[in-house]
Amino acid sequence: NRRQTLWAEALDTLARKHKVLIVVSAGNNTNVHANTPADAEQILQNYPQYLFDAESGLSDPATAAIALTVGSLSQFAAPAIRVGVGADDFVRAVAGVDEPSPFTRTGFGINGAIKPDLVHYGGNLLFEGFGNQVRRIRIENPDAGTGVMSFSHEPLDRLFSFRVGTSQAAAPVARIGALIWNQLQPALEGDLDPNLVRAVLANSASVPEAASNRIAAINDEEGILRVCGYGLPDTELALESGDRGAPRHQPVHGPQSRRADLRAAEHRVAVAGRARALRRRRADRIPLQDRVRGA
Repeated sequence: NRRQTLWAEALDTLARKHKVLIVVSAGNNTNVHANTPADAEQILQNYPQYLFDAESGLSDPATAAIALTVGSLSQFAAPAIRVGVGADDFVRAVAGVDEPSPFTRTGFGINGAIKPDLVHYGGNLLFEGFGNQVRRIRIENPDAGTGVMSFSHEPLDRLFSFRVGTSQAAAPVARIGALIWNQLQPALEGDLDPNLVRAVLANSASVPEAASNRIAAINDEEGILRVCGYGLPDTELALESGDRGAPRHQPVHGPQSRRADLRAAEHRVAVAGRARALRRRRADRIPLQDRVRGA
């Protein structure tokens, strides 16, 4: 579809009118929920190839051009310790550590826009087998070992709860954006442009090696962009000046910018190992707001 949905267009209008940065999740692919052995086996075997199917495309309003769209990565791949496990029972994670979450939705956006823009940790799913009959993959009631922990909305029953989803991934990105905004605002005269926050976030991001390798095995650099966008933002790198220099510009949507973004992605994949090594050398960094004042 080459036209924005009404919901996505409304978000862009609000972001432009009020000069705010809106963070949205890429959406969850509920087709990975399986209760039959055949379906569960198919999902396990087809991961991550099915992430490029049309059914795994972005949910509305994740295609919004000005909003920051966030996909999901798996942070853990080990289930929590279980009690009463049978001899024939088994459990394994669908995705590995730092690989795309099995339920995350992928781009591109309208007219080839890079969507999702970023990724963060939103949890993992488990392939569960009980005896010789039951095989399933569940989204509801996620395992504590592979889900994202948060405070429960029923604190009298339990203090913490575990969920999976791209909404869980969007929340930490919104937090990092707020920290950048708060740090930059005092150093600038007048209102802060949300695009500057977007640029700083993108400049701090990199695609984890595990995700890059898993996707590259079945697709190319374009596939990495479709699943991970510019990657996982680094809070410390975003809030300090560092080895990557000035933030790059957020891309202008369109065919020419897409080709330029692909070339940039190829370069970033090539230097990913060197960039990770450089990021460890943080002693000579200057706080971000001081760097803006000096500019």
